[in-house]
Amino acid sequence: MTAAFVILAHRKPEQVARLANRLAPHHVFVHIDINVDDSLYSEFCRLLENLPHVTLIKRHRSAWASWGIVAAVLEGIKTALDQAPWTHVMVISGQDYPLMSSSQMEDFFNQHIGQSFLAHWYLPSKLWGGDGGMYRVKYWHTPFKGRRVFIPIPRRQPKGIKHVGGSMFSCLSREMANEVISFTQREPEITNFYKHVWIPDELFISTVVMNSAYKDSVIGESLSYIRWSNPGSPHPDELKIEDAPELIRAGKDGSKVGGYGRKKLFARKVYIENHSQLLDALDQAAKNE
Repeated sequence: MTAAFVILAHRKPEQVARLANRLAPHHVFVHIDINVDDSLYSEFCRLLENLPHVTLIKRHRSAWASWGIVAAVLEGIKTALDQAPWTHVMVISGQDYPLMSSSQMEDFFNQHIGQSFLAHWYLPSKLWGGDGGMYRVKYWHTPFKGRRVFIPIPRRQPKGIKHVGGSMFSCLSREMANEVISFTQREPEITNFYKHVWIPDELFISTVVMNSAYKDSVIGESLSYIRWSNPGSPHPDELKIEDAPELIRAGKDGSKVGGYGRKKLFARKVYIENHSQLLDALDQAAKNE
């Protein structure tokens, strides 16, 4: 049984195509931001449309801190549920790259049937400082030109819901993925509430997952190696060829970088034009296993 991967992309068509190729024969569903210009989108289509395991999905505006990113993830998960059999769906970015072969990934998922992987934290949490991140859900928010805009009047909170922070870049079992999509359909008021929290992609999926009947099946681990040398930076480190040995070990033995994980399936962020040697090294390591 193969897995499914939802890739969120807005740049580097060649790198996204290389990533998609490496994931074969697993099912791959690619979301290209609707703001990508026509020429770049055409290049994505040219490189991806003839790959039999790849599906291009309906496009959304997925600007930073907007609900559109969540909409893109939900679109990918729903399309995957409708079109393909699989045991797990994993959401990744176009700047991720595998740390193990497709067959090793399948072995990993087969060892964790019915389980999901999501690093998460209940609010308030010291991870988000100050009031523990409660301001994110207390007030109505929207991003405007990359800035936070909010109305300083407390909102009515959804009943029976515990707010949970976490990354949308998670791995969900098929049962959990079904629950996430079902929730958006049966709880439109709560879903609409989360459209105007601050940075909804760090709240909505994790909240639905950890308030569901399947929450006990969630393993609180990250399956991606993401290094933040500067915690105050808006972006994680750009990984280089010098990082190859550590990344290869993370794929074999796990790592605490990016949040503890018994094994890391992917590394982020990698850029093909600067670090193709790293991608080559990771490809070779996977072949040698």
